[in-house]
Amino acid sequence: MLISFKPKQGIIMKKLFLLLSIVIYSFGAKDFVSPDVAIKPSAEIKQNSIDIKLSLYKHIYVYDKKLKVLITKPKKIDLTNYIAKPATENFKGDQVIVKDFSLNVPFTLIKEKIGNVPFNLEIQYQGCTKLGLCYAPTSKTFKFPKIDNIK
Repeated sequence: MLISFKPKQGIIMKKLFLLLSIVIYSFGAKDFVSPDVAIKPSAEIKQNSIDIKLSLYKHIYVYDKKLKVLITKPKKIDLTNYIAKPATENFKGDQVIVKDFSLNVPFTLIKEKIGNVPFNLEIQYQGCTKLGLCYAPTSKTFKFPKIDNIK
């Protein structure tokens, strides 16, 4: 069955749609921010490690199962299972991280895996807003010199 509207009904439907869009936007869209505002990755060199930090905008969470830390240069090595991950909570059946957090990557682990050479660390993650908008999986790469040159 095909539903058709008379010209006046079509105009009314368009106005209703416009009104509904304005209401939805005014109450919810202000919490939808761009991915680079929603989740801000950074790296900080500590005395014996590198801390990779993710700062989360309000009402943003990161999926635990999508969180990975890798060495990508000189060769690809997944470090995720060798480092401590932050506490998670259950949100709609998924384990998620809801607060800013840091992942500590010890220099000893890096040297054990690749030796004392320049390297890249990459963090991979995916986050969503609690209102239901999910961002595409994202990654950020940080470049470092030899461990001995960092200390």
